[in-house]
Amino acid sequence: MRDTDLDIAFCERYNLISDEYEGVSVTTLPFSVRVINRFIGNGITTVAELLKTSPSALMKLKGFGKNCLVEVDAFCATLNNDDSIPIVQNKKASLCSSSLFIDHRNEIAVGNFSVFEDMDLSETEAEMLQRYREAYDILGEELAFECVTSTENVIPIIEMFVDYQSRIKKHIEIWRMANALPNTRKNNKALGYINAFTLDENERSVLKGLCESEETSLLSMAETDKVDDLSTYILLKKFFKWCAFDLEKEVNELFDNLYSNERVRKVVQLRARKETLEQIGGTLSVTRERVRQVLLHYASQTNSRTEGTDRERKPGIKVYLFLRSS
Repeated sequence: MRDTDLDIAFCERYNLISDEYEGVSVTTLPFSVRVINRFIGNGITTVAELLKTSPSALMKLKGFGKNCLVEVDAFCATLNNDDSIPIVQNKKASLCSSSLFIDHRNEIAVGNFSVFEDMDLSETEAEMLQRYREAYDILGEELAFECVTSTENVIPIIEMFVDYQSRIKKHIEIWRMANALPNTRKNNKALGYINAFTLDENERSVLKGLCESEETSLLSMAETDKVDDLSTYILLKKFFKWCAFDLEKEVNELFDNLYSNERVRKVVQLRARKETLEQIGGTLSVTRERVRQVLLHYASQTNSRTEGTDRERKPGIKVYLFLRSS
């Protein structure tokens, strides 16, 4: 991040609407306990408040260093990305901090839910009220009361479980993505897929570091316990999404595109029959040079769809060619 960007709020930097995250607690985010503690201790309790804050303001917080800033910036950068980490808490759950329940928190603390019986609650409010009932039954009277009257004593416990929940959810999500791969693929060695996935040696190194050996399969790779790091988690999600290609569909699309031009199709067919450029030109009434140009164009189109660095470009064909050549 450039020094000139440090005073720009995260919502402006990444073109985010902070109000969309009102009521979403920062304790539900996939941050380390250290970062969440810095937020809570300095009054940043919702995602909206975080997005309205600038990097320079965060750096002024006691105990908030460069590593913390990198963690926060990486997360904010993913919020507008389809591959981003989903916020753990559903936005409906923001009702837990709405005035309706805050006004009656003392009644909830002692298990008195009768105050809500005559209220005209919405479906979402009724759902939230039921969650409070269940939470009270699980916690018991003493701990529930403590949560309301001595919140500062309970926060460390909540943060511990939120951090654990966030870690477990990341592990489960990665495993589900790997398990959703075709049965003929999920048990294949991961190494070839990693090398075909990216040309970036740093990314290859990170992914290979998740494999116990060269024999590690894609499914076994997903069982790694090293996904707590945010950047590793994001990279692993992209990798397994990329691995879910449909090779048959890609091949069909490739040849549909290449053969959409009748002249190209004819030239390639004749060349495949070992005819010379002169013979093909005579058949099609074009010059030898024109035939050569058509073949070069065909070759470049084939390469652009099977090679290159764009992970979204025919990943199945890239894997197939890479494994054939290795």
